[in-house]
Amino acid sequence: MEFNAKSVVLVFAGLEELGLATAIEVKEYLKKELDVELDIDDVKLILERLRAKDILSIDQNLRYKIAKIPAPFLSVKMSLIKKWKSKDFQKAVKDVEDIFPQGAPLVQKKGYINDYRFVELTFEIIDPILGGVPEGDEKLHLHRSNNGQPVISAGQMYGWFRSNERAIGLDANAHSHIGFCEAMPTEENIELIERTAPVVIKGRGGCGIAKYEAFKQGTQFKTYMRIPVEGIGFSSENYVHKLTELFEACAICPVRGLGANPRYNGGRVKLVTIK
Repeated sequence: MEFNAKSVVLVFAGLEELGLATAIEVKEYLKKELDVELDIDDVKLILERLRAKDILSIDQNLRYKIAKIPAPFLSVKMSLIKKWKSKDFQKAVKDVEDIFPQGAPLVQKKGYINDYRFVELTFEIIDPILGGVPEGDEKLHLHRSNNGQPVISAGQMYGWFRSNERAIGLDANAHSHIGFCEAMPTEENIELIERTAPVVIKGRGGCGIAKYEAFKQGTQFKTYMRIPVEGIGFSSENYVHKLTELFEACAICPVRGLGANPRYNGGRVKLVTIK
């Protein structure tokens, strides 16, 4: 978002009039009262910039309220704004720009986890992804969904992300605040293959060869993540770019690949779509 002091004035006035409101409620109020259409991400960023200046506070339901009114905002009232002429707006905008020089980049409060977004991902595996579930025979099998379909489990997605999150500058504990779900093949009746790989146990060295049920390279999967874009290294502007960057790194040399025994078999993946 390019800094727009007029939008800051409008958002502040809308929140003051509402008293206690979420970002979407402020957006809808401005549309109704002034016929001003602001992007919801811009409204959220403005509210967070004001909160970073301790002008606003926020409760556990993500509702904002005014904590203090700086001098430049004393005349910012919705009843007055409706009567303002161009010169009145120009003065208010100038006062706000004095508070936020060059847009005053948002200062994120340490440890504050907020603003969760759902992300839909489709990815393709570059290497075979091995299963690791023992089922009484000599082979380690892929995880299965409740209806018996082979999947990459939520736990495997969690472990993969945990091992690679620092590659894109996220907090070391970012994975603890992200929701993962199993990754389902995008096509039905996919071809499964069998692979063998050495088994190494830490402290004991090689322990023989294991057989694995595996997804064939080139198989595509769809999954979802629920991520906070505040507090772990993401932002509302960069989270799609950063997730794309993560997959780009893991398509070449991941810290740890996806699936069982990735140190031997690779476990590389590449992004197809993100939305």
